[in-house]
Amino acid sequence: MIVNPYPGLRPFKRSESAIFFGREEQVDQLLDKLGETHFLAVLGASGSGKSSLVHAGLLPALDSGFMAGQGAHWMVAGIRPGDRPFERLAEALLSETPWGHASGGYHASSGAPAAENDEPVTELAGILRQGRLALNWRLGITPLPAGGRLLILVDQFEELFRYHRKADAEAAAFVSLLLGAATHPDVFVVITMRSEFLGDCSLYPDLPEAINSGLFLTPSLGPEQTADAIQLPARIFSGEVAPDLVRYLLKEAKGERDRLPLLQHALTRLWDMDREDRHLTLDRLGVLGGLRQALEQHAEEAYSTLNSEQQRIAEVMFRSLTERGPEERDTRRPVHLGEVADLAGVRIGEASAVVEIFRGQGRCFVLPPEGTPLERTTVIDISHEALIRQWTRLRNWTIDEAERVEMYLRLVAAALRWRQGQGALWIDPDLEFALQWRERTQPSPRWAARYGGDFAASMAFLDASHAQRTQTHRELAARRALALRRAKITALAASLGLVIVAGVAGWGWWERQRAWESEQQRTSDLFDSGLTHGALLSRTEDYAAARRVLESTRQLDPEIPRVRRLARNLSSRYANILGGSSEQVYLVPGVSLSQAIVSPDGRWLAACGERGTLVLFDVDSGELVHRLRGHDPRFQLRDCVFHPDGQWLASAGDEGRILIWSMPAPGEAPAIQRRWLAPGEVMALAVSPDGQLLASGGTDHDITLWRAADGTQVRTLKGHTDRISEVTGLSFAPRGGLLASASYDGTARLWDPATGAQIAGYQDHSAAVKSVAFSRDGRLLATGGDDNRVILRDLEGNQAPRVFTGHRNMVYGLAFAEHPDEPGAAPLLVAAGFDRTLRVWDSSSAATLRLFQGHSAAVNGIDIHGGSIFSAANDGSVRRWGLSLPYQRLLEVPEGEPASAAISPDGRFLALGLADGGLQLYALPNLALLHREPTAHAEELQRLDFSPDGRLLASGGFDGKARLWQVLPDGRLVPSRTLVGHVDAIHAVAFSPDGQTVATAGYDGQIGLFDTASGAGKFISTTRGQVLSVAFGPNGQLVYSADRDDGSVREWDIEVEPPVLRRELPVLSHLLLWAEPDVLGTTLAAVGTDYTVSIVNLEDNRVVQVLPRHENSVFKARFLPGGGQLATVSVDATVRLWDLHTNSELFTLRLPTNQGDPIPLWDFDLRCTPTGCWLVVPLTRGKLALYNFGMPDEG
Repeated sequence: MIVNPYPGLRPFKRSESAIFFGREEQVDQLLDKLGETHFLAVLGASGSGKSSLVHAGLLPALDSGFMAGQGAHWMVAGIRPGDRPFERLAEALLSETPWGHASGGYHASSGAPAAENDEPVTELAGILRQGRLALNWRLGITPLPAGGRLLILVDQFEELFRYHRKADAEAAAFVSLLLGAATHPDVFVVITMRSEFLGDCSLYPDLPEAINSGLFLTPSLGPEQTADAIQLPARIFSGEVAPDLVRYLLKEAKGERDRLPLLQHALTRLWDMDREDRHLTLDRLGVLGGLRQALEQHAEEAYSTLNSEQQRIAEVMFRSLTERGPEERDTRRPVHLGEVADLAGVRIGEASAVVEIFRGQGRCFVLPPEGTPLERTTVIDISHEALIRQWTRLRNWTIDEAERVEMYLRLVAAALRWRQGQGALWIDPDLEFALQWRERTQPSPRWAARYGGDFAASMAFLDASHAQRTQTHRELAARRALALRRAKITALAASLGLVIVAGVAGWGWWERQRAWESEQQRTSDLFDSGLTHGALLSRTEDYAAARRVLESTRQLDPEIPRVRRLARNLSSRYANILGGSSEQVYLVPGVSLSQAIVSPDGRWLAACGERGTLVLFDVDSGELVHRLRGHDPRFQLRDCVFHPDGQWLASAGDEGRILIWSMPAPGEAPAIQRRWLAPGEVMALAVSPDGQLLASGGTDHDITLWRAADGTQVRTLKGHTDRISEVTGLSFAPRGGLLASASYDGTARLWDPATGAQIAGYQDHSAAVKSVAFSRDGRLLATGGDDNRVILRDLEGNQAPRVFTGHRNMVYGLAFAEHPDEPGAAPLLVAAGFDRTLRVWDSSSAATLRLFQGHSAAVNGIDIHGGSIFSAANDGSVRRWGLSLPYQRLLEVPEGEPASAAISPDGRFLALGLADGGLQLYALPNLALLHREPTAHAEELQRLDFSPDGRLLASGGFDGKARLWQVLPDGRLVPSRTLVGHVDAIHAVAFSPDGQTVATAGYDGQIGLFDTASGAGKFISTTRGQVLSVAFGPNGQLVYSADRDDGSVREWDIEVEPPVLRRELPVLSHLLLWAEPDVLGTTLAAVGTDYTVSIVNLEDNRVVQVLPRHENSVFKARFLPGGGQLATVSVDATVRLWDLHTNSELFTLRLPTNQGDPIPLWDFDLRCTPTGCWLVVPLTRGKLALYNFGMPDEG
């Protein structure tokens, strides 16, 4: 019986032809092709619908007798070959043909593999293995019933290649059997296979020819066919799909690889939501996250219902169910439930419980379907490979598993070569990577058995390599110490005997030089390994680990060039900017804590949690001063709140009682002032700003308002359909006029506490809403949910809701904080959650400013007081974190919108150009405004550059003029020269290395060259269009220009008169925006609107590197000292730092501004100076972002 007109992720079944639409013409083609060839190969990409086409299209057509001359009596032996294709086929044949009935009525066990001790299966499998015509021979002995036809359907045929990687005898024999069976007049063979495996078929004799004859490539559905597949199934069930939803789905699905599974999944969810009125709408789909996010959110919703142990089991299960093959082909890999349990180290029942979560309650992420009994031998499988591609968590697991396996197999091969005397023990960097791999993944023999190889031997090889490295380091240290002592003793003797031993020493010097170079290379490799590892950790936001790894490389500094140390120092400072650690820890051992809150006077820290625990710490000393006993220790306390004036502390939890405690005077203990019963378990509390009302919400779905003075019930707020969320599920607005609530019903609501009326309701989250918080001015409301998202709403309606992402699991705690360093700036938004982290966002841009790591379990509640964040977690601790944002400033720029910026070479000044033509000069590091020129230019000031000695500043404007300014020691600017001659806007200015010439780039297609002393100028006309950048080579003889319209970089020799074009350089950007050479003149970087960064070797005039793409146009690039690192800035609101030595990204700094349109920025400067390495980015929303990346060579 069909209960849903849409199957979801799984393919259509044979019994679901009534709801299978859009493929009628293709079914006719399949029938014709199969009738002609007896061997039909249905190929298509994953997600193209080939399995559904066969099961719900071809098979019902055969059952209806639509194949000419073949009747309607079809026995279908359908299998997936897996690792035992003969047994699978034997089982299917016994189930579908009279052979099974002749054996006493064989019935295949659903979801279970053919058992080895199943005598009929084993016997028939043995017969089938006897040769190409074995099945034909058996049909001669036991023929099919009169008029009967046998169809062998091998779904997921590519499993033969995955389980039998080298075309072993088993797979080859099975293919031969299928080809032989297809020659029988009553037998037909159909295979379905992903088209990217077509090349693997060449391993098997006669298979390519058979596929070529019977090939059917599954076409994509056209718009009309897709519309039918969307609308008609609902109509079969007397339902309707809204026209705007159909249009949206057609538009969104266009070009999407997984469009069919995504469509079916989204429609299934919509039908489940609207089962009563059977009207599917676009608004409902929006609640699910839209077509492209619905699957991800649904899977995350299932995952979030698991406890931490079940999440670990789920990860083990999904890792075992997926496999990454050659060319990054991600495929399903069915396994027995018992294998999952063994890998996870749990009982079958515990593994089964996790399977049920992912196949029940409207979810169809794993097979067998809901209702099929789960036993140890049950085969578990992912319902569709689209889940691997669309669920980010699963995709990351699959990629990580492949990387784990790659390292393991490398170790297996290396260990084998070592044992055979054909290879050596590993050294760094391979050894370091392998040791880190073992520490991170903790591989076990059971896990390794899946991939083969001698696990014990590989681990012994790794241990031996580690021991060798340890011994080598000891010997090296000893040799260095001995060499130093000998050098002191023999210095005089060496100088006296130099002439005598010169001839002999030559050979010895050469040997020592070789050994020294080898040691240097090993040291360099080890350093690069640490740098790369640290960058990868930062990219995954594990900043604490990144800092540890990067700091460990400092012991190598004496032998590492300065340019490489700079890369490490910048990476380390980035990890310090983004990652924070706690300043103080308050412990309640053995108790999971729900909430922590600081008294208004800052003296007490209250924490509550399991077993009725309620404690008071001294905030400053961290001493646990009082344990408040009064709650039943059998129940958990969920929340506690202080009166706004600190008069009392309220606490409540699962026992359903609310207690009010007096706050103790010095030398006294807290006492219970009053207590009363709530209607049920209390999940959350909130106190009104005037302290008169106490709100409680609980498992009865209601919110109760109490008069705090005596516990009298004032009113009940009804409307939620599930319980109020724990800890931060209630919040009063700062002025008291509103109360916000969060509930497991997936909504957040606003109430008028004076009347009890609901003011608004929000259903933007796709799962339970866990937390609500108001900003200090009451204008903003933030909600956090089990969908890992935070949504920020402007209650005055000035902005659309904004989504804040970053947390990798449920968001529990929310709070706003004033910006600690920039008075008047947008507030910070702090969130904590199940992923054990606290994340600090800039509320105006949704950019992550800081990530706090240190808790070892979920963080439940947070409070902000006196410039600190206090967090309570399930690890039994409260941690205190500083709210300050080290090494970063966000300055509100007075009197204008920033457009351009430059750092002075001595690191004392920052020049800022404004969109209205104004010019300002600030002091570093305190950003004191030293000078302003409101009318420096008549229009936007586009670029700035300091002379090498810092005494001059050049500015270029949209008004077509360039100006020179004297920079006085006190920071005042004095006009020096106006450089004229351009007839359109100036886009760039640059000083020559000697400071005697300033170059300009103009929209008029000219490059200007001006003498800084006299202001006299000459022009190079490019005749090609707008010139967007200009830069000098290291000796000042060459100038490089970037022309936007033809995308070329030109090299000019300006030492000759007139200047001549020496050459044009190849770049990959079709719309060029900036080009700049490094300080050595060996390399040039070019960026533009194709999002890429091209690195050109100036010695041989070719592109040697193309760095990974930004997500939008790249406006500018800057080399750092030594040319080893390059920084780029993009419309995607990021600055990225690239290490050219390893061709990798060191970090991506997300700037606190919007992404995309309107353009958030277009200029930046990164300069290493005597006062430090400074990054400045003018943001077009009226702010200036400044970052201090530390001293270039700090130790």
